[in-house]
Amino acid sequence: MCGIAGIYDMTGRPVDTEDLKRFTTLLKHRGPDDNGIWAQGNVGLAHTRLSIIDLSVKGHQPMTNEDGSIWITYNGEVYNYLPLRAELEAKGHRFQSDTDTEVIVHLYEEWGLACLDFLRGMFAFAIWDANKNQLFIARDRIGKKPLFYTVQNNVVVFASELKAITGLSWIKRQFDLEALAYIFAYDHIPWPRSIFSNIKKLPPSSYLLFSAEKTIEPPRRYWSIDLQKKTTLSESEAVEELLQLMDQSVAMRLQSDVPVGMFLSGGLDSSFIVGLANRLVKEPIRTFSIGYADERKTDPEYSFSRMVAGHFNTIHKEIIFDKNVIEAMPALMDYYDEPFCIPNALAHYQLCRDVRKDVTVALTGDGADEIFAGYDVYKKFKMLQTVRAAIPGRHSDNHRDCTQKPLWMNLLASPDHKWRGCAKQYAFVQRSLPLFEIPVRDLFEKINVGDILTNFYAENRPASFLDGILYTDLLINYAWSTTIGTDISGMSNSLEVRSPFLDHHVVEFAFSLPADMKLRGFSKEKHILYAAGRSFLPRAVVERKKMSYGSGIPYQKFFFGEWSAFVKDMIFDRKIEGLHIFSLPQIEKLIAEPNCSNESFRLLWKVFCACAWMHGHL
Repeated sequence: MCGIAGIYDMTGRPVDTEDLKRFTTLLKHRGPDDNGIWAQGNVGLAHTRLSIIDLSVKGHQPMTNEDGSIWITYNGEVYNYLPLRAELEAKGHRFQSDTDTEVIVHLYEEWGLACLDFLRGMFAFAIWDANKNQLFIARDRIGKKPLFYTVQNNVVVFASELKAITGLSWIKRQFDLEALAYIFAYDHIPWPRSIFSNIKKLPPSSYLLFSAEKTIEPPRRYWSIDLQKKTTLSESEAVEELLQLMDQSVAMRLQSDVPVGMFLSGGLDSSFIVGLANRLVKEPIRTFSIGYADERKTDPEYSFSRMVAGHFNTIHKEIIFDKNVIEAMPALMDYYDEPFCIPNALAHYQLCRDVRKDVTVALTGDGADEIFAGYDVYKKFKMLQTVRAAIPGRHSDNHRDCTQKPLWMNLLASPDHKWRGCAKQYAFVQRSLPLFEIPVRDLFEKINVGDILTNFYAENRPASFLDGILYTDLLINYAWSTTIGTDISGMSNSLEVRSPFLDHHVVEFAFSLPADMKLRGFSKEKHILYAAGRSFLPRAVVERKKMSYGSGIPYQKFFFGEWSAFVKDMIFDRKIEGLHIFSLPQIEKLIAEPNCSNESFRLLWKVFCACAWMHGHL
């Protein structure tokens, strides 16, 4: 896990090495063990290293091939690098290190852009090919590793984090007010947008080519799932296949030359990973959980994580959520580079910070809910489908207005491929719009924040409605919290976080399953995962009622209690008032509301996060 950045001046002007050094300073938290720069004329690469595989100086980056014609700066882990290396050696390639980085270099030499098809893991990298005078940047299939880029005055600048790009004095940054609408709709800004209109996010499973001789084209997608393709396996056969794939995925992610641990909430997903890992290693596993406890109450998650830890004889550590971590919110927004509005980001940041004291790599259960239908919303959509089936001819492809009450009537009047987008637009218009001053509100009323979900669903032609919304949620709707949120929480503390459920072979298999193996009836989410877990998990884990991660931490209570003064100072500030974005009287009224609902709390949390970001960036 590392930080990468680079500059390619397509006009031919030499790159200033001071800019490359600036990159390494701004990305040091991502790679505290080593850093390096390389420049040749009008191209330069920078790297900060968190050493995981081959801790020697041979892993130093930027790295090159034998004749110096290919240079790479790379962030991530390629878990199948050893068999790939063996195949390359059989073709005559010679290696100077034991790193996965060098495997990518030789793989590119052998296959060019098609090298992406061979990689199994999480990554973002840039390769300079001197033979072609071409810069090639790419990102992994699910989007675990971030990559931002901009082209200004024919100069390409890219980096793992936005702050590295904007940290160059000559870079222009244009605040994108419209992006704020997406923050309030999604809790983050979906790709390809960023908070600055002239800086983009490279989408997952995509690459870009830059060359002075060619017109810059949009990102090209090198991977997608055929949502029409379905397995013919029986349920018992599918369970065995899932266990084999997950065994392989976990085993690959246990590869490390530094200490490895695991996040353990006591829920199905994290317990599943711990249970599989326990069968693969000889030494006791280190597990970590976070929750809240005071003199009156103990987080119910603790009892389940303790039970799982005891069952698998792990070395378990409980971390108590620190209420004072709220003071780190401005710094956290700076790490995220954009407003990221999930309350659990606080707990996850603290978890990663404290876990890093013991290990350098941690495995997590992230991604299972998105690929196996673990959220309650999928049950609600399925119920609505049943209702609509009983009312033939109810919907119309021409139904456009999703903003009128009640929501369920809007959905019944719309084709189901528009439901996710329609629900998103409805929530934004009904709940978020009143929080903004009138000129901003007028601008936002012209935006349909749900269109990106509707369009992505339609482009990928799912075999079932459930497949469509799961795929959309995985890569867009929940993408930031599932992938980049985890990356930033980890990398801000120099901790590498690995997600076995997001192995692309596992993801492809999950989408090949019939909907009924994921959502059984109206009540049983992640049906096949529970079925697979029964063979090795404690009975109480596979029979427990699903709880949301972090549900035992009383964020709302703290928000209106101990954190109230800090929150108000952040929101009701002259700087925020002078921006004329938020309707502060409306927000003040919402804060003063007796018995504030969870819905209102989440809206206020978004305002708070946005203001925390604005204080440091506008």
